[in-house]
Amino acid sequence: ITAGLDDNTEQLISGYITHIRPAFGAGLDQCSLEVWGMDASVLLDRQDKLKDWPSRKDSDIATEIFSAYGLTPQVEDTDVVHDEMVSTIIQRETDIQFLKRLALRNGFECYVDGNTGYFQPPQVDSDPQPLLAVQFGDSTNVNRFHLEVNALAAANVTMFQVDHDSKEVLDATSTPGSQTALGASAADSFLGAGMSPGVVCIGKTATTGSSEMTALCQGLYNEGEWFITGEGEVAANQYGNVLKPRAPVTIKGIGETYSGVYYVTHVT
Repeated sequence: ITAGLDDNTEQLISGYITHIRPAFGAGLDQCSLEVWGMDASVLLDRQDKLKDWPSRKDSDIATEIFSAYGLTPQVEDTDVVHDEMVSTIIQRETDIQFLKRLALRNGFECYVDGNTGYFQPPQVDSDPQPLLAVQFGDSTNVNRFHLEVNALAAANVTMFQVDHDSKEVLDATSTPGSQTALGASAADSFLGAGMSPGVVCIGKTATTGSSEMTALCQGLYNEGEWFITGEGEVAANQYGNVLKPRAPVTIKGIGETYSGVYYVTHVT
């Protein structure tokens, strides 16, 4: 499916038709055909699997699975090798569900776009998409825009676990500033006088050691830092572009506090 304006068109999705719904009314003008589908990740979601992945990194697993489906892997390396003498990764779901689970514990995104499979952190440092303008006179290209500030989202993340070999207690804690900030001030700078940051302690999750514990804590902390979220409607003819997910965009016209760079997660 390709869409756009004038000569500026982009491929929005390349994939597989999964449903067809024809409707036949009394007249020809009341007949319609509704078609919908999914990108190539549908191929990775066809079979539940029970499989072990000994002595692998999460990124190695992602590369192997994407390649098995003829997809080009765009995978960022993960440091932790899951030594089979300590712990073996077990898959009990479809390939795409499995990869999304691995991505979550690394603070990564996992998705398929065209012929490429992605397993990487949110690309907040990439070039922003064309500017969105809210209530900006003749330059306005947004019909409506709503914000939500969730002061409970941002929190420090910590974890404790007994080491499999030495039996000593391991601990890991998230670190501020590991992810490129989209705002001018860090989340904890908005705390009132005498207030301490919230703390989330991860439980009921087994890891293979300190490195994996730290990655898990950091991924959840980074997600919580995005405690200001927005939703709106773009006037496409005025915007002159196709807004796409998984890329930053600069928004102006909503005041000094909220104008700035946002990371787009969903586009309908």
